[in-house]
Amino acid sequence: FFFAHVPVASPLPAHPTRPQAAHSGACEMANKCQTHAKLPGVVEGNDPGFYGDDVPHILTYDPAKTLGFATPFIASDLTVCANILAWGSHLGLVAYALLLMVLLAYTAFPDGDIGAGPACANGQNSQMCQLNDTLLAAKTEFRFLIAFILAGFVGVTVNIWYMRRKNYAALCGSCRNLLIQLATFVPFDADNLQLMATRQKLARWVSLAYELAILKARGHMDSDQGYGHLVEVGLLEPAEWECLVNGDRHSTVIFWIQREVMRMGEKGLI
Repeated sequence: FFFAHVPVASPLPAHPTRPQAAHSGACEMANKCQTHAKLPGVVEGNDPGFYGDDVPHILTYDPAKTLGFATPFIASDLTVCANILAWGSHLGLVAYALLLMVLLAYTAFPDGDIGAGPACANGQNSQMCQLNDTLLAAKTEFRFLIAFILAGFVGVTVNIWYMRRKNYAALCGSCRNLLIQLATFVPFDADNLQLMATRQKLARWVSLAYELAILKARGHMDSDQGYGHLVEVGLLEPAEWECLVNGDRHSTVIFWIQREVMRMGEKGLI
């Protein structure tokens, strides 16, 4: 319940602008996974990723080992209560509810006195009692309606989450299978530098197609930020960017892979 806090994306880091950017080589930032120091059962990672957030992200957690309602007080950085403003907003709403309750108690009962027996006895407080009956009837109607609204909302939300998970898993599996096939079919000869460079290029292109598909979902497939990210992590040569089709760059990379495999087949290497 409390693990709803996702670190807010900071402004995108300054990336090299196309096409003058130089290839910076493989990314030197290694993934770091570790258990949260204060909260058992939570594994976090510090890889900044595309948005460059230098903050921990929850990778997975074991609900049986977490501290439940004590989490906001022990490890607030992983919850919706990550800063003082969140605490202030929640406490402010509670204070407002209490203040409203007290004010209404002393001002909204013009027909009688509070505490002098049942509020609606002997015709006292007729205005508030009639309003209360009206609200009770409305609550019954809304309870019936809200059940359908919540059921529909939850159903759509779960379905969207399932589709995203399914599509992401399919993308990861397809890229993995393609890498395995290329590594199997393309010969390995350490003495043939050109062949080894081709193997490395094909593997880079598979990872490039994967990253481009993710960037398309994020709306950055054609942006300078997306270009800079791909160059920074070592998946894109600056000269390749202008050869990719806008809006469908990952399909272009898949075409490159298939065309390179065909050329190797024509040369008798496969």
